Amino acid sequence: MDDGIQYISYHLLADPVRVNCYLLYTPDSKEALVIDPGGEPERIRRELQMHGLKLKYILLTHGHFDHIGGAAKLREETGARICMSPLDAQFITDSRWNAADLVHRSPVPVFPLEIPLKDHDALYLGTQAVRILATPGHTPGGLSACIPGHLFCGDTILKGEIGRSDLPGADVPQSKESIRKKIFTLPEDTVIHCGHGEETSVAYEKKNNRIVCQE
Repeated sequence: MDDGIQYISYHLLADPVRVNCYLLYTPDSKEALVIDPGGEPERIRRELQMHGLKLKYILLTHGHFDHIGGAAKLREETGARICMSPLDAQFITDSRWNAADLVHRSPVPVFPLEIPLKDHDALYLGTQAVRILATPGHTPGGLSACIPGHLFCGDTILKGEIGRSDLPGADVPQSKESIRKKIFTLPEDTVIHCGHGEETSVAYEKKNNRIVCQE
């Protein structure tokens, strides 16, 4: 990992699933970015306080309820700006698209999309860049965040798999293209931090991803 950027990873409860949430920060600047706060915003806020961090950005890799459910509250409590692809903007307000209806959840609290992101954009923590890759397929606006040696990919890849393809907006051929052209071109020792389950690596997925490697 880049010496300037540290990360903390943990599971958040977003019943009936768990989402992997990641907190990236630079010790010098004390600026932080949280990826996919699907729930438990108070837990994230405690983590920030524990490390003396100022939350600058809330980065949403895609618009499903289990990845965005805590964003509105966390924004309200910290003043952080919400960043995601405008291609997933409909997911913020539509419970069918964000899949809350699928599990009979209450609608996701609505929030503004303050920083629209696209391929090759960057978010800065101090002087350190978090690079953005457009990785659509699981949703139209799927994004991944990249720092040296590490990729935070939401549900683009789950270890040995890809994210669900039976939800509105999912496109399996597009998922495969994103993985092959954006993720498999990264160094093979890149650690992939998934939206659910275990971490994996580019080298492992090239050999073992049953969806991408089946052809």
